[in-house]
Amino acid sequence: MKKKYSLPLFVIALIVSLNGYAIAQQPIDTNEEVLVEQGNRIALPKQESTAATSIITSEEIMKSSALNTTNTLYGRGLGLTSLQNDGLEYGVNTTFNIRGMGSFYSNNPLVLVDGFERPLSSLAKEEIESITVLKDAPALSLYGYRGSNGVLLVKTKTGVIGKTNIVVSYDQASLQMRRKPQFVDAQTYALSVNEALTNDGLSSRYSAGQIEAFKSGLYPDYYPNVNWMDEILKDNAMSNNFNININGGSKVVRYYTNINLQNHDSYVKPENIVSSFSSQYKYSKLNIRTNLDVQLSNTTNFSVKLLGFISETNRPGTQPGDIMPRIYNTPAAAFPVKTSTGEWGGSDTWTNNPVAMMAARGYGKANQRTLLADWTLQQDLADLVKGLKAEVSVGFDNSADYWESMSQNYRYQKNTAQINTDGTLSNPVSTLVGSNTSPNYSSSLGSQWRNFAAFAKLQYDKKRDNVTSSSTLMFQHDQYVGNGQFSTSNRQRINAYTHLGLSNKYYVDLSLTAHGSNRLEPGRNIGLFPAISSAWVISNESFMNENSLIDYLKLRASFGIVGNDYTTANELFKQTYGNGGSYFFTDNYTSTAGMSELRLATTGLTYEKSHKANLGIEGRFWNMLEVVAELYYDRRTDILVSTSGTVSSVLGATPSMSNDGIIDTKGVEIGVSLTNSIGDITYAIGTQFTYANSTIINRNEGFVPFEYLMQTGKSVNQLFGYEAIGFFKDQADIQSSPVQLLSTVVPGDIKFKDQNNDNRINEQDRKAIGYNTVSPEIYFSVNFNLEYKGIGVDANFQGVGNYSAVLNTSSMFWPLRNNTNISNYYYENRWTPDNQDALFPRLSTLQNDNNYNVNTIWLRDRSFVKLRTLEVYYKVAEDLIAGTFISNAKLYLRGMNLFSLDNLKVVDPESYGVALPLSASFHVGVNVTF
Repeated sequence: MKKKYSLPLFVIALIVSLNGYAIAQQPIDTNEEVLVEQGNRIALPKQESTAATSIITSEEIMKSSALNTTNTLYGRGLGLTSLQNDGLEYGVNTTFNIRGMGSFYSNNPLVLVDGFERPLSSLAKEEIESITVLKDAPALSLYGYRGSNGVLLVKTKTGVIGKTNIVVSYDQASLQMRRKPQFVDAQTYALSVNEALTNDGLSSRYSAGQIEAFKSGLYPDYYPNVNWMDEILKDNAMSNNFNININGGSKVVRYYTNINLQNHDSYVKPENIVSSFSSQYKYSKLNIRTNLDVQLSNTTNFSVKLLGFISETNRPGTQPGDIMPRIYNTPAAAFPVKTSTGEWGGSDTWTNNPVAMMAARGYGKANQRTLLADWTLQQDLADLVKGLKAEVSVGFDNSADYWESMSQNYRYQKNTAQINTDGTLSNPVSTLVGSNTSPNYSSSLGSQWRNFAAFAKLQYDKKRDNVTSSSTLMFQHDQYVGNGQFSTSNRQRINAYTHLGLSNKYYVDLSLTAHGSNRLEPGRNIGLFPAISSAWVISNESFMNENSLIDYLKLRASFGIVGNDYTTANELFKQTYGNGGSYFFTDNYTSTAGMSELRLATTGLTYEKSHKANLGIEGRFWNMLEVVAELYYDRRTDILVSTSGTVSSVLGATPSMSNDGIIDTKGVEIGVSLTNSIGDITYAIGTQFTYANSTIINRNEGFVPFEYLMQTGKSVNQLFGYEAIGFFKDQADIQSSPVQLLSTVVPGDIKFKDQNNDNRINEQDRKAIGYNTVSPEIYFSVNFNLEYKGIGVDANFQGVGNYSAVLNTSSMFWPLRNNTNISNYYYENRWTPDNQDALFPRLSTLQNDNNYNVNTIWLRDRSFVKLRTLEVYYKVAEDLIAGTFISNAKLYLRGMNLFSLDNLKVVDPESYGVALPLSASFHVGVNVTF
């Protein structure tokens, strides 16, 4: 079944590519003017652009060896915040954010690949020509409901007029897990539990003899000492990335084909315990892209772009989200991996053996099949009207996951025994629990989606004397269909756009977009989005002619409205009902189930409106220094928020949602780059800095007794918690402090500041602390390149600021509760009567609401600076390959995420929860052009 759907796609792609190669004509040189994307398939010369955009080039993207293309953009693109997420390198996408958090909900930007909405992760990085970041109103208003969070325009490579070029590259990586959590051994765990129970006023669990048995290791079946991290996770993993692309063409036909094959073997160690199947995390993916451009006539151009990929992901039968908590939370003293009789270990307290869950529960295998296809017809209509052009484009995408799985259960052996005073074992008891079941094979359809889009454009260009104008009328229809109810979205958009230029110095853009969406209430689902922008090319003024320092200088300004049709639930404009209480009906007094009114309907449901203003300046000086600076303001209104804070609690129904939310975002962006050469030495250095603060103006918050409790006026996702002022030293300290209402406290518990001076500590003593844990306010990067006669070094540093972490990871920072584990870091920094200047409170096995909440004891500055890439390379000298069929060759050694400067030390600031630790990677690669 898989071959039936996948093979024809690749056959078609290869045939199209080979046909393009076969009919290529004589090479012709061209010198095309570099254009800047304005949005919605409008491109202008850089001098004429009035929009705030930044471009990430193919060269920048290829400085990363990440398998997942979303992970190549750290520190790239002024105004784009890219944050790494925990998980497997190939499967986890980067979180993107453009200019702050303008909404209480999703702030993800729209990603368009060749004009159509598509996942960036579906592409191989080798096939990308550029990524343009659209940030302000003149570009974003063209996308109506989809533009408020910014847009990433991804352009794939196309053939270049000239002889056929074949580029072959190979990258092999060794990945090393960094900052792997370290948990205490069995003896220390037993001592910790006893200490915690004593602190809680309870009896100890482990005797001195049992603690000694954990230490000695004489009875591993009964008193084990297992390092679960080391039993399951190895330190190294491997990946390979092979790529070949063929491009070339003539004035008639241009072609580009890219074939990418990648695979990854992950960190799981115990794959050979059960020999009949592999439960290792493994990944492989094959991408084939063909882009073909055909000049059908002097006035007609036709292009087709095809991308197909197949991928296979293998994982253990137990879901990853279930395995990592077991690794973290199962203590070394719980049970052996396997007993001396060869049975899996287990116990009444800890019933899930992490190694058995990984290796003996079967496997799951996902096979993904995806086709992304589009064609475009461009027609010059100058024979009808001079300057008139038309364009039609249609895209169709389809993707599905097919799952194969084998599941089985395992039995385990629980062992109990006592330790005599002389250290010998007595009363050993072994019990088998459960059974080893036969494999159960199954298959199913996982997720599937399809997307259809149609685009049409009519453009009229005119030039008269010193005045140039370009007017465009556009239409687009988008339909997305996914799994399940309410998974279909339909949107239609009409754009009118005019670009005016005067004397190559003054430019004005005007646009108006009408956008309809089925996500909104019928009759109220069409929005209008106007924008105006202007630019003044100061360097073209006559008074600048004598200035040899300034090569190019332009001032820009813009304002416009963009939308967002996101809703918190489907059909909010309808009243909903559900099961209610029963009542007696008929003469038989029969109890009948009733219905109740649920959430009240939203009246006047509308869309979010983003009012964006931008002031920018850009320039080039001394023919080597480029500077860009942006100052922006965005007021987001009509954000959906609950009305619960504005109505009485005696309403008797769930309050409706209302478009009352308002968020203000203000920020600045600065980019500086310097490129120069001295003899055989070339060097480049660049830096980018972004600051974005998003403040809540209104969210129907309702009454709060003290101003410091209000979220209104604070940053979006601002942390609120208790301000710790130390730990209670003794009972006298507790008695002289405010009454603790969160839970009963003893010495070693956290002492909080009484914010309202009412001599009580309760929820009214929470205040704004730190920043937020979602997105940093400051994002910056520094990159440099130095090259001498083909030998070079390239580095990219990226960092964040005004960013917070709350250390609430189970076992790592919040230990022992619910029979969980404890880390070495916590154990060494816990409060004891002899260590009252500790980092963390006393040990406890109880819930302890006083200690385990959001407060400044757990608050950390999450700022960091990471070395994202460091590369040493050699470009083979031309005289060494002269006379061969090789035109260019490059060898490189590359490291990624080699170190992080931060305040967390034992965990990564981008991944400090219960998750697979992040990796550093070391790559060796070669790139050869024939």
